[in-house]
Amino acid sequence: MLMTVLHVPPLIWQKFYDKNIAKFNPHLRIEQKENAFVLSEISPAESEYFTLNLPAKISNDDYTKITSVNEDLRLEFLSDKLFIYNSMGGIIGAITILIASGLLTWALSRKRGRVYSEETEYYLPNPDNTEEFWRRKADVSYIAYESVSEETQRTFKGAIPVPPDLAIEIVSSKYGLNPALLKAQYFWRLSGVKIALVICPFSKKIYIFDAKGKREQNIEIPFRHELLPDYVGYFGTYSDEL
Repeated sequence: MLMTVLHVPPLIWQKFYDKNIAKFNPHLRIEQKENAFVLSEISPAESEYFTLNLPAKISNDDYTKITSVNEDLRLEFLSDKLFIYNSMGGIIGAITILIASGLLTWALSRKRGRVYSEETEYYLPNPDNTEEFWRRKADVSYIAYESVSEETQRTFKGAIPVPPDLAIEIVSSKYGLNPALLKAQYFWRLSGVKIALVICPFSKKIYIFDAKGKREQNIEIPFRHELLPDYVGYFGTYSDEL
């Protein structure tokens, strides 16, 4: 059973907390403890993260303050929702490292662009409402120098205000495929990402979203794409151990 603790800074606790918050989250057991929420699942989770529905929208400033006191968690922010991830670790963590290091080696050797880790935030408009901004993270991402110059990328501090060229989501649970597919198709692609990949070691497939639409291939087949010249992704390593 999944369980985690989300800390909330005292200065925004009253704005953040609502005594009826449980009504917004019937899928969670929520306990209050010293300016923190102890969250646990009521029924088996569909992935290795929690979705916490908030009574009202919170600001980007409030979100930044929340992340500052939860450095052990990976958080994403969508208006009145928080996505709270636990560390992947284990074989899935090893697969993530393998993919990131392979992409980084290619990018450095070809001087094509920069690779970003799972801790990198992107501050992008809601595809359905460009006046509303969301803060989301990919497990691995890449921005080409053709899209954003090396000099500009070196100045990025905090959340990046442009979409990556490549966003990769790695499924961390056999129940987590659907949310990853929805995120790739309805957030990353609609936000301007050229290639969104969902890599699922459990189904042994790679799901590809790009200008050609959606397609899939066996994870054991090396991944290539015309927008990533000479790059070959070997994503099947370790997948037979799951």
